[in-house]
Amino acid sequence: MSTDTAGFYDDLAEHYHLIFEDWGHSIERQAGVLGPLVEDKLAGGPLKILDCACGIGTQAIGIAQRGHTVVASDLSKAAVRRAAREARKLSLDIKFHVADMRDLSVLPKSNFDAVLVGDNSLPHLLSDEDLGQALE
Repeated sequence: MSTDTAGFYDDLAEHYHLIFEDWGHSIERQAGVLGPLVEDKLAGGPLKILDCACGIGTQAIGIAQRGHTVVASDLSKAAVRRAAREARKLSLDIKFHVADMRDLSVLPKSNFDAVLVGDNSLPHLLSDEDLGQALE
């Protein structure tokens, strides 16, 4: 198993759904909580949301199913490939990118209504210095 963060998640990508009792239900449940939180704060039509730690797509897929435009990125190439495959199975048009949340310059320039960093990505992956860089 890899010792670097990206490699660690690359190794887990095909099995990551197994941490959930029912991954599909978890996608729905999380979207049912996260969606209204964002939608209530940002009134208007479909929102443009960046999920910059998308992993295998748990939050990105659910948010896209609610009708929002989603751009998603992750440090793990294998996780991004898996997320894109899962989104295609559901006929969702999510744009996926491999990117470190500390440097999202590979993403097309865009004005996002909200940025999502789900699960424990911020404290798990970033030091205090890295956190400041990611928030910039």
